[in-house]
Amino acid sequence: MDIANRRLVLSAIGAVALVILAGVIIALASPDPSGSMATTPSRATASSPPTSTKPTVVLEFNGAASGVDITMSENGKISQIADRAVPVHVEVPLASGTEIYWSGQSQSEDGDISCRILVDGVVVDENRSVGGYVITTCQATVP
Repeated sequence: MDIANRRLVLSAIGAVALVILAGVIIALASPDPSGSMATTPSRATASSPPTSTKPTVVLEFNGAASGVDITMSENGKISQIADRAVPVHVEVPLASGTEIYWSGQSQSEDGDISCRILVDGVVVDENRSVGGYVITTCQATVP
């Protein structure tokens, strides 16, 4: 390999190393899943205000369907999951005021599919559809 090719290869390796290093730095500086920066927790003192807890939201699909295609929206951010086995039970802490949309399409030629949204154990919306490949939806705003 001549010197020009060696310089080109070394330049490419250097560029890749910089991209990887930048990715690691960004990952380390990014917030953790709870939304707070990943830092070492400090000791709580007697004067610290109590931490607020988010309501526990439970999203469910039940019924005789063999599977369900799910569309979920949290404040307009849409996620989809294909052909999930029924029953489905998802439990997440969400802030008050969060708008939730939960939709599922049955993957069966017959039967039924139902959805429910519970907040801190209280049903805030539920719905049921009967038939082949039917769709059912639930929506709520977390109180």
